[in-house]
Formats: sequence, C-alpha cells, structure tokens
Amino acid sequence: MKKSALIFVLSLTLLFSGCNNGTPDSDSSTESTSQTDSASTSENPGESSEIPDENSTKLVGLAGDRISKSEITQVFNLDGSSEYSDENFQSVLCDGFVYLAEPTLNNLNSIDNSDIFDADAISFTGMSADKLKNYKRVKVGDTISGLTVTAAQSNFAVDSMDGFDKNALYEKFPEIYFNAANCEFSGELTMTGYACVIPEDEYGIESGTILFVPSGECPLPVMGYASSEENGIYHCANIGMHGDFTWAGEYGQINIGNINSATADVSMLPTDGTFVKVTVTVDSIKLNGGVNFNNIATANIVEINPA
Repeated sequence: MKKSALIFVLSLTLLFSGCNNGTPDSDSSTESTSQTDSASTSENPGESSEIPDENSTKLVGLAGDRISKSEITQVFNLDGSSEYSDENFQSVLCDGFVYLAEPTLNNLNSIDNSDIFDADAISFTGMSADKLKNYKRVKVGDTISGLTVTAAQSNFAVDSMDGFDKNALYEKFPEIYFNAANCEFSGELTMTGYACVIPEDEYGIESGTILFVPSGECPLPVMGYASSEENGIYHCANIGMHGDFTWAGEYGQINIGNINSATADVSMLPTDGTFVKVTVTVDSIKLNGGVNFNNIATANIVEINPA
C-alpha cells in the first residue's frame, strides 16, 4: 500500500527527557510561582520588580517569570561541570512546572469548512495569522482545562536548531532560552473532531495509531512553541494534512492510542486511513514539545462515538 504523507508545518518533536512525578531529582526544592501570579505578565517580561540575589538567574520563562537556581534540577555544560552560571550554562532542566496556553483559535478542516478551503493553495480563508504569547506557568498540582498536572518538566538551552543567535535576541526577548517541555495530566477530556487509523508505519508513526484532529473549539491545553527573530517565542495556527484531508489549528499531532491495544470499543473506526467524525473522551493525557518542533499530544480512549 502506498503511504499517505503525514505533513505538518513544524517537524517532528525532539524528545529531550521523560516526565517524572514532579519531584526534583536533586535536593533542590521547586519554588514555583502560582499559576495566577505567573499569568499576569508585564509589557516587558524581562523586567522584574524583585531584587536580584545569588539565587537568581538570567533565565526567563514564557510567562515572564524569572527562574531561580533552586528550581534547576539538572545542568549540562560543555566543560562537564554541573553548576549553573549565567555565563557558562548550555542547558538546564527544571522539574515541576511547564508553560501552557488556554486554547484560543478555532480548528478548521477541509470537510467541515470546505466553503473557505482552497485546495490548490492548501489554505483556509480568514485563518488567524496571530502570533499568540498568552502562556501561563502551570505547576504540578495546578488545574487547566479541567485537567490536573501530575508531572512537568521545562528545558532552557543556549544552543538549539533555531538557526539564530539567542544571546543576540536576549535583550528584546528574555524568554529566548526556553527550549522544550513535557507534562502529564490526570482527569478526562471530551473532544469532537476527526479520527483515522494509520494503516501502516509512516514517518515514525506506528501502524494502528489513531490520529485525532479537533474540529471547532477544543479544550486541550496548547503548547505550540514557535519562534522567530521578530516575535520571540509564540504559538499560532498551523496547517496539517494526511491524504486528502487538511486541517488548521494551534495543535500539533494528537495520538489517542493504537487500535491494536485500545481498551475501549473502537470498532467504529475504519482501518484504511479514512477520517470519520467522532466525539471522544480521553484520559492519561501527555504533552511534549520543543521550540520550532512539532508538539505531540498522546492520550488513551475512554469512550468514542460517532459525532
């Protein structure tokens, strides 16, 4: 069987480390600001009213929050040292918090929104061009979209595949060293959209994987870390396609299990790669994404029905 290309504007994600249970690997404590405090960002997120001290770093999160040394659980330096310094660090991991955005954009697709879909240009008329920066710092134990964060990890790095000098952009975009994140949730989420079963292995996606594409509004929290020299780090609408089905939205790839190992009744799903409209309830939700890499959501189907 000829493979159908699964194409995203952003390339496949770089997995840098798995989540833990939110407890730091070292003796350092995770002193995160609250979700409410971190959500209020100033016009210039690099400015802080706090007096710098020996625990402060130059690292700034996507919610305008200054990262302290006590929040860093692992340090990677080219010289092999494991101590953080603003001048020497290459990459650090922080356990216990992540940066997410509430869903903002409407999810479009070539079936439900055929009246505004241009198949030749592979575009939707009126698709948002907004570059959104409404991230919140969400820590283990916080709730977002009805889901409770059970594990979270953020990565900051000097070197990446972004193709521009982060040091040169720091004054304008102090969050520029943010690099990647992953998190896990407890709770269930119900979404409406289109699902298909990938009939054979393709581009790192295992045969039998159930791909889900939201339609209209979707409650799933957003990662969507993109960046540019003009805008810093943001999330926006992206185009995706598989076969002759095209969609646009602020999510990357959403996998809701595998038809060969699903515990719920998924017999309604065709196995030839055809998309069908469904309402699905999922749990065991995990998000993983890197700057300028496709973010991937995985989940387990609790119940699925025709929509």
